[in-house]
Amino acid sequence: MAKKNFLIGRERELQELAERYEEAKKGGNTPYFDPYEYADLTDWYVMRQNISQAEKALEDGLSMHPDNEALLIEKCHLLLDYQRHEEAYELSNRMMLNGSDPAIILKGSILLQQGDTKEAKKVFATIQEADDMYNIIDICYAYLDNNMVKEATKWLNYGKDTFANEEPFVALKADYYYHTEKYKKAIDCYNQLIDINPYSPIYWTGMARCYMALDAYDKAIDACDYALVSDENYHEPQLIKAQAFGALGNNEEAYKCYKKAFEMGGMSLEAWDDISAIYLMDHGNYQEAFEVFERIENTPDKQTNDVVDAYRAFNMGMCKLELQAFEEAHQYFIEAIKLNPELIDAYLRDGLVLALLERNDETLLAWEMAVKISPTPQTLFDLGRISMQVGYLSMSLKSFQMAEQLEEDFPLVRECIANIYLLMEKRSEFEEYNKKATYAIPEEIIPQLYNKLDKADNFTKITIIQQYFEQYVLIPNSVANR
Repeated sequence: MAKKNFLIGRERELQELAERYEEAKKGGNTPYFDPYEYADLTDWYVMRQNISQAEKALEDGLSMHPDNEALLIEKCHLLLDYQRHEEAYELSNRMMLNGSDPAIILKGSILLQQGDTKEAKKVFATIQEADDMYNIIDICYAYLDNNMVKEATKWLNYGKDTFANEEPFVALKADYYYHTEKYKKAIDCYNQLIDINPYSPIYWTGMARCYMALDAYDKAIDACDYALVSDENYHEPQLIKAQAFGALGNNEEAYKCYKKAFEMGGMSLEAWDDISAIYLMDHGNYQEAFEVFERIENTPDKQTNDVVDAYRAFNMGMCKLELQAFEEAHQYFIEAIKLNPELIDAYLRDGLVLALLERNDETLLAWEMAVKISPTPQTLFDLGRISMQVGYLSMSLKSFQMAEQLEEDFPLVRECIANIYLLMEKRSEFEEYNKKATYAIPEEIIPQLYNKLDKADNFTKITIIQQYFEQYVLIPNSVANR
């Protein structure tokens, strides 16, 4: 919502206002605030995604100040959030009778959402104070919200000389740079904002989002911690921390952060159940995890989202794979692909279960589709690892070699090629690639390894090779990337 700029620098004031409001409501009273306090309070709740509380504050505000424009604008924004475009459009038309700039900007924003860019531009051109900082900011956000960067840039440029160091305008620039993926410039803006207002959870959270986009996960976590010091009940930093810890492979801390976010009201019960089920999977409790996923699917009022539902079907398939119910796993992977035809992992894992079911032609078709949709080093590397698990060594070697051709320094690809050659008993090729590897089996250890392999049967050979691979490749790599 564009109006967020009016709240900049007022987090503590509004938090105190929210505390007074909530305390009064607990006592069965509705406090008297002026209409602009209720409007700001509504928007403050929306920014924290506490929509039910925002609606209550707005309803109380309108009951006291039924025709106040600021409150009606808030109502329009909430209607738009609920996709009730016709009601929002009718309300904006009534407000246009006042001819005020906020009403004009709201009407133009709605027209942009409806795809009527030409008419929106005409409406924006009728504002009385085109050089007002907040008008410039709100129109710029209206274009950014609709991914119209070129038009947003024009309005940003209108104010950049006059308002370059004004806090609300710097906040706009930070959001603009984030939206246009210029994350380092956005971080510079957030540093400037934090110098002005070091206790703003919004600024620290914005910086955390930028660090996440740059894969600087430790810095993202630090920024989230500063945001939570400023406002311990602000759930967005908890969600970002959870994602950062997950990216670092620290699933325990990620789970704790998701739990806190859920307790703050920052996640739906359905989303929390999904996270809980994945946590159970991480701990090997596949049957329990499957039952949680199944309960979500059987919820009468479950929200439908093809992307989320596809990942849930995929995870249910993974549970069945681990429980060795291969036919059921195949059906869930097929369901995941139907919901999201670009879910590469579903093709790869489906090929795995089809191999276990000895349906070799279908196996190759599934893997072929994965590479056709995503011919990247990562897909080829994943295919190499998966096909190796079921003994498709030629397929595995070819996949790793193609990944290396596309990206010579792809992590662990040389190590995996060396491992495949060892499994194929091609020792000279193994030694050649082992020398190239970052995490090599030490040369002085290799004779010992060969001696063990020469005395072992075929099944034991695989176990020995895997043990050496884990000890000298996977574990050192894991430690190096912590």
